[in-house]
Amino acid sequence: MRPFALLASAAVLLLTLVMLAEVVARYGFGRPTLWSGEVVGLLNLMLFLCAAGPALLEDRHARVDFLARRVPRLAGAVQRLALLALAVVLAALAAQAVAQGWDAYWGGLVDDVSPWRRPLWPTYALAALGLGGFTLGVLIATRRG
Repeated sequence: MRPFALLASAAVLLLTLVMLAEVVARYGFGRPTLWSGEVVGLLNLMLFLCAAGPALLEDRHARVDFLARRVPRLAGAVQRLALLALAVVLAALAAQAVAQGWDAYWGGLVDDVSPWRRPLWPTYALAALGLGGFTLGVLIATRRG
């Protein structure tokens, strides 16, 4: 899971640099960029999905304290079953992202809403990568019990 944690860390660094560049361009030179908003969105996607698996394995994920304290911990078998169901859903989403990314790449699909008409396949590729890592983290957590 270390590669996914490193990707998430890289996304944080890049997010900081892109936002700093946008602030300087907008307020320092009066010339905002067209691309920074979309790049930030892609980096947020990468950050969230790549950090999810490692956070789950290190027990650093967000939880609803109200429920975590009041509802008794699920029995091991039920918890594993729930994690396996989550892994199946995440794997299906990752497979769908791969399929759509493949179609977007070979079909030359671009984001028509984007002012710079960026290709769509990198978005799907990042989603597939992050969802794959999250799936892997859930499967490892399932095995650990």
